[in-house]
Amino acid sequence: METFEPEMVVFCCQNSVDEDETEAVRRQYDGRVHIVRMPCSGKTDVRYLMKAFESGADGVLIVGCPEGACRSLDGNMRAKKRVGYVRSLLEEIGFGGDRIEMAHLSPSMQEGLSEVVRAMIEKIEEIGPNPIKNHRKGAKCAKKTSKGV
Repeated sequence: METFEPEMVVFCCQNSVDEDETEAVRRQYDGRVHIVRMPCSGKTDVRYLMKAFESGADGVLIVGCPEGACRSLDGNMRAKKRVGYVRSLLEEIGFGGDRIEMAHLSPSMQEGLSEVVRAMIEKIEEIGPNPIKNHRKGAKCAKKTSKGV
Protein backbone atom coordinates (compact mmCIF):
# COMPACT_ATOMS: atom_id res chain seq x y z
CA MET A 1 0.00 0.00 0.00
CA GLU A 2 1.25 3.47 -0.89
CA THR A 3 2.02 5.95 1.85
CA PHE A 4 0.12 9.18 1.53
CA GLU A 5 2.24 12.31 1.57
CA PRO A 6 -0.03 15.35 1.27
CA GLU A 7 0.72 18.08 -1.22
CA MET A 8 -0.22 21.61 -0.23
CA VAL A 9 -0.38 25.06 -1.68
CA VAL A 10 0.29 27.93 0.72
CA PHE A 11 -0.71 31.45 -0.32
CA CYS A 12 1.39 33.62 1.93
CA CYS A 13 1.24 37.37 2.55
CA GLN A 14 4.73 38.79 2.14
CA ASN A 15 4.23 40.91 5.27
CA SER A 16 3.22 38.04 7.53
CA VAL A 17 6.19 35.68 7.02
CA ASP A 18 9.73 36.54 6.05
CA GLU A 19 11.32 35.06 2.94
CA ASP A 20 13.88 32.98 4.87
CA GLU A 21 11.12 31.13 6.68
CA THR A 22 9.21 30.39 3.46
CA GLU A 23 12.42 28.99 1.92
CA ALA A 24 13.03 26.84 5.00
CA VAL A 25 9.52 25.37 4.71
CA ARG A 26 10.02 24.70 0.99
CA ARG A 27 13.21 22.78 1.74
CA GLN A 28 11.71 20.93 4.70
CA TYR A 29 8.86 19.47 2.64
CA ASP A 30 10.91 18.87 -0.51
CA GLY A 31 8.41 19.91 -3.15
CA ARG A 32 5.24 18.78 -1.36
CA VAL A 33 4.50 22.33 -0.17
CA HIS A 34 4.24 24.96 -2.88
CA ILE A 35 4.42 28.50 -1.45
CA VAL A 36 2.99 31.41 -3.39
CA ARG A 37 4.08 34.74 -1.91
CA MET A 38 1.43 37.42 -2.33
CA PRO A 39 1.60 41.18 -1.71
CA CYS A 40 -1.43 40.69 0.59
CA SER A 41 -3.57 37.69 1.53
CA GLY A 42 -6.53 39.78 0.33
CA LYS A 43 -5.23 39.29 -3.22
CA THR A 44 -5.99 35.56 -2.98
CA ASP A 45 -9.00 35.10 -5.23
CA VAL A 46 -11.53 32.26 -5.00
CA ARG A 47 -10.52 30.98 -8.43
CA TYR A 48 -6.87 30.60 -7.31
CA LEU A 49 -7.97 28.59 -4.30
CA MET A 50 -10.23 26.32 -6.36
CA LYS A 51 -7.58 25.94 -9.09
CA ALA A 52 -5.12 24.66 -6.47
CA PHE A 53 -7.53 21.81 -5.64
CA GLU A 54 -8.29 21.20 -9.31
CA SER A 55 -4.54 20.90 -9.92
CA GLY A 56 -4.28 18.17 -7.27
CA ALA A 57 -3.44 19.93 -3.99
CA ASP A 58 -4.64 17.92 -1.00
CA GLY A 59 -4.84 21.07 1.13
CA VAL A 60 -4.63 24.83 0.80
CA LEU A 61 -3.43 27.23 3.47
CA ILE A 62 -3.72 31.01 3.34
CA VAL A 63 -1.39 32.93 5.64
CA GLY A 64 -2.20 36.54 6.36
CA CYS A 65 -1.43 39.22 8.91
CA PRO A 66 -2.99 39.06 12.38
CA GLU A 67 -6.53 40.42 12.56
CA GLY A 68 -6.46 44.18 12.96
CA ALA A 69 -2.85 44.44 11.79
CA CYS A 70 -3.12 44.20 7.99
CA ARG A 71 -0.95 46.71 6.16
CA SER A 72 -3.62 46.82 3.46
CA LEU A 73 -6.28 47.70 6.04
CA ASP A 74 -8.61 44.72 5.68
CA GLY A 75 -7.01 42.39 3.14
CA ASN A 76 -6.66 39.60 5.68
CA MET A 77 -10.38 39.82 6.50
CA ARG A 78 -11.27 39.65 2.79
CA ALA A 79 -9.10 36.54 2.56
CA LYS A 80 -10.81 35.04 5.60
CA LYS A 81 -14.23 35.55 3.96
CA ARG A 82 -13.00 33.91 0.76
CA VAL A 83 -11.68 30.94 2.73
CA GLY A 84 -15.11 30.57 4.33
CA TYR A 85 -16.78 30.71 0.93
CA VAL A 86 -14.43 28.11 -0.59
CA ARG A 87 -14.87 25.92 2.50
CA SER A 88 -18.64 25.94 1.92
CA LEU A 89 -18.15 25.11 -1.80
CA LEU A 90 -15.86 22.19 -0.92
CA GLU A 91 -18.44 20.88 1.54
CA GLU A 92 -21.20 21.22 -1.04
CA ILE A 93 -19.31 19.18 -3.66
CA GLY A 94 -18.24 16.52 -1.15
CA PHE A 95 -14.53 17.40 -0.98
CA GLY A 96 -14.57 18.38 2.67
CA GLY A 97 -14.20 21.98 3.82
CA ASP A 98 -11.39 21.08 6.23
CA ARG A 99 -8.98 20.97 3.30
CA ILE A 100 -8.64 24.76 3.42
CA GLU A 101 -7.49 26.89 6.34
CA MET A 102 -6.54 30.47 7.13
CA ALA A 103 -3.73 31.32 9.53
CA HIS A 104 -2.80 34.75 10.89
CA LEU A 105 0.93 35.22 11.47
CA SER A 106 3.48 37.97 11.75
CA PRO A 107 7.27 37.71 11.62
CA SER A 108 7.47 38.46 15.35
CA MET A 109 5.11 35.64 16.42
CA GLN A 110 6.56 32.55 18.10
CA GLU A 111 4.37 30.16 16.16
CA GLY A 112 5.79 30.37 12.68
CA LEU A 113 4.97 29.12 9.23
CA SER A 114 6.62 25.74 9.76
CA GLU A 115 4.35 24.95 12.74
CA VAL A 116 1.20 26.03 10.90
CA VAL A 117 2.16 24.00 7.82
CA ARG A 118 3.01 20.95 9.96
CA ALA A 119 -0.41 21.13 11.67
CA MET A 120 -2.16 21.42 8.30
CA ILE A 121 -0.19 18.48 6.87
CA GLU A 122 -1.21 16.34 9.86
CA LYS A 123 -4.83 17.34 9.34
CA ILE A 124 -4.70 16.47 5.64
CA GLU A 125 -3.05 13.11 6.44
CA GLU A 126 -6.15 12.28 8.49
CA ILE A 127 -8.56 13.48 5.79
CA GLY A 128 -6.79 11.67 2.95
CA PRO A 129 -5.88 12.53 -0.63
CA ASN A 130 -7.69 14.97 -2.87
CA PRO A 131 -10.53 13.00 -4.56
CA ILE A 132 -9.47 14.38 -7.95
CA LYS A 133 -6.19 12.44 -7.69
CA ASN A 134 -8.08 9.15 -7.37
CA HIS A 135 -10.31 10.12 -10.27
CA ARG A 136 -7.28 10.88 -12.45
CA LYS A 137 -5.64 7.57 -11.50
CA GLY A 138 -8.83 5.75 -12.47
CA ALA A 139 -8.98 7.58 -15.78
CA LYS A 140 -5.34 6.70 -16.55
CA CYS A 141 -5.95 3.04 -15.66
CA ALA A 142 -9.08 2.95 -17.80
CA LYS A 143 -7.18 4.48 -20.72
CA LYS A 144 -4.36 1.92 -20.40
CA THR A 145 -6.88 -0.92 -20.11
CA SER A 146 -8.87 0.17 -23.17
CA LYS A 147 -5.65 0.40 -25.23
CA GLY A 148 -4.70 -3.11 -24.22
CA VAL A 149 -8.02 -4.64 -25.40
